Amino acid sequence: MGCVGHSGKQVASFEVKSRLFDFRGFAGLVMGAFVAVVPMAAAQDASEILRTARMNNLSQSFALDARLRGSFGTIPFRLVLDQGKVSYEFTDPKERLILQFTEEDSDLQRENAKGKFSRPDPADKVRGSGLTYEDVSMQFLYWPRAKLVGEDVLKMQSCYKLEVHPLRAGTAYGVVRLWVDKKSGAIMRMEGFDRSGRLIKRFEVISGQSHQGQWFLKTMRIENFIPETGKVSQRAWLDIIPPEK
Repeated sequence: MGCVGHSGKQVASFEVKSRLFDFRGFAGLVMGAFVAVVPMAAAQDASEILRTARMNNLSQSFALDARLRGSFGTIPFRLVLDQGKVSYEFTDPKERLILQFTEEDSDLQRENAKGKFSRPDPADKVRGSGLTYEDVSMQFLYWPRAKLVGEDVLKMQSCYKLEVHPLRAGTAYGVVRLWVDKKSGAIMRMEGFDRSGRLIKRFEVISGQSHQGQWFLKTMRIENFIPETGKVSQRAWLDIIPPEK
């Protein structure tokens, strides 16, 4: 649902120490949420804010061990970012998800154990987790109908609050809300709502960690909601394993 940032001296505090995280690898979403410190202008329209969030640190390269955990069990994988391309490398069975980012679009492909490539159904779940391939590809960051709806404070961080709306069918979301750090352009939280305006998914950074002067994600929480009641139906966590010293 993410990129390595600059030195710790340039990063403000998140839960005392680090607070600037980019959700793109979930890289974004699993897509990871790593430190981003690309300054944003004092006043921007919604499209420009999203453009900054999408492009933060896409030139960086790294490889880290990670895992998804929840009621479905624990799913280990290798998260690799290389020149704007994020790969999620799974084993047992072998599978690779390849997410290619550009300034204007994202594209997700799946490579199976036999080396065959395909584009997965956006509604299918990734490895039986609560995450769909739509969540992984984060196509909603490229929806053209973006609107700046206000400002908010999230975890002591001043954020722009945006809404993006789809132009066509084929998505589970009627609207997605984004909290974007005003200083860094990092996406701090994402919430997806169905076409009746009911909350169905939330992604949020819980904690960060430091390695060799770099700040990056430690844990992200992903929550699925029952639309009719607003109650959480499933919680999952994305953990980035601390690199060896």
